[in-house]
Amino acid sequence: MLEILPLEIATLIIELLPVRDLFELCLVSTEWKRIVDSLWKQLFLLHYSTNLVDCHHNNNNKNTPSSSGITGSHVVVIHNDHVLDWKQHCLFVLSSPQQQSKLLCHALQSNNKHCMEQISISFVDQYIKVVPLIESNNPVKCWENAQILDLLLFSIEQRMNSDYPLNEVAVFGEHAEMVYLVMVLRVLSRIDMNTIKVGQLGGVELVISVMSKYIHNKYIQLHCSSILGNLSFLNDNENSNRTVVAGGAEAILNALKSFPECENIAEQACGALGALAHDDGCRAYIVQCGAIESIIKAMKAHPKHAGTLEDGAGALTDLSNGETENKKRIGEEGGVELIIRALKQFPEIEGLQQRGCCALWNLSMYPPNFRKMREFDDNVLRTILAQSTQRFQKNEQLSRFGVPLMHRVARTPAQ
Repeated sequence: MLEILPLEIATLIIELLPVRDLFELCLVSTEWKRIVDSLWKQLFLLHYSTNLVDCHHNNNNKNTPSSSGITGSHVVVIHNDHVLDWKQHCLFVLSSPQQQSKLLCHALQSNNKHCMEQISISFVDQYIKVVPLIESNNPVKCWENAQILDLLLFSIEQRMNSDYPLNEVAVFGEHAEMVYLVMVLRVLSRIDMNTIKVGQLGGVELVISVMSKYIHNKYIQLHCSSILGNLSFLNDNENSNRTVVAGGAEAILNALKSFPECENIAEQACGALGALAHDDGCRAYIVQCGAIESIIKAMKAHPKHAGTLEDGAGALTDLSNGETENKKRIGEEGGVELIIRALKQFPEIEGLQQRGCCALWNLSMYPPNFRKMREFDDNVLRTILAQSTQRFQKNEQLSRFGVPLMHRVARTPAQ
């Protein structure tokens, strides 16, 4: 195997193979990963290191030393956009997390829109499904990074206050740069220490302002709803209060109203409202704003989307916690039957079974709701709970609330 592939062969491979195919090969084959590593080092690293801030090759000053000590005359200039995108994505994915954090900082400082977008995409693509982002046994402390958060919030504010063209019906491409920035913040907001810092830096208010400005962009509404949920859930009291004071509850509910067909917005909005409902004062306020009706409406609109049903059930759990009037309203809106149908439809999803069971336990404390549980579909809830508690025996919440609720509904009708 050649340590360094000839330039012509390397270029040909990159031009012919789609980006995704290259990275799938890297994931399944260490040999291919070594080849790709060789490719980006040979073709792109010098160009990227030299031109990261402006991403332009200066032909008029070829012998100017770069920050890496490499003269411009040695830089390989690639003009094909596909190759440039591949280069940046490849460099990011094959770098260590510490190097990635530096690349992200550089990209956020860059005046080049394309550079920032590509690095943001690479970051989100790699980390959006990693839960948790920082593992307790192997902390990646570079993502608990105040510098990145400072730069990110500054970039969002700077672009929000610029003369962006705003269309009444916005799509992803029209505000792509802002979408990428809030996607990065969405991932970073899943880290506990970052939520504190974002709140202190005014990030809550900034996110709500972004939602207000880009009200017709569903991607921005989606990611910002998720951010507010993360910030409130992980650092609930302070950020929840900030969210409510700044109009965050209304912004989240408006996202639900504006995009009723979007199941992902429904899921994230329900999750965010549930996070706000942890706080007693915030709970009362969002109920006044119509949170109960909006959540149940979203769950009814997406009966086959497990994520919406799960986060909706979780939100109803918090909203019905100790609040008799809320229990009554949820029952009157059809929430009891809705949760039972969800449990019946998705018996294999542990999170949904747990949250649905907890919601029903709270709701059962209001007698009319308990009668609905017993009477719905010939008391099918008894069978559902029996199967769920048996399937997920190690789930403490199901054992704590599911088993006693199962025994209650199995008894002779209550008075």
